[in-house]
Amino acid sequence: MSTYNIGSVAGAGNVFGDHNTVANAAHRLADLETQLQRYWAQLDNPHEAEKAIQSLKGELAQPQPRPKRIHELLGIVVASAASVSAVTDAVEGVRAALF
Repeated sequence: MSTYNIGSVAGAGNVFGDHNTVANAAHRLADLETQLQRYWAQLDNPHEAEKAIQSLKGELAQPQPRPKRIHELLGIVVASAASVSAVTDAVEGVRAALF
């Protein structure tokens, strides 16, 4: 493990953490959308799932996305697609990328 001494970091809008998180989450969300489209006819409630995905995109675009809201929206997608494992697996990929 390496130690980095960078001094003092001050100001607004500083972001710490894995810079790949956003890119990975975006990739996982795109995969989830692909799976929804692929299995649209097999979903229990495809329109509700699509609405939740659009809301999720909006939430993730916020300066401070609300984790509870993200979990709620992903739960809606799972409930709408419980019978399609490819979709529920894609939801877990989004969760893993974000949390």
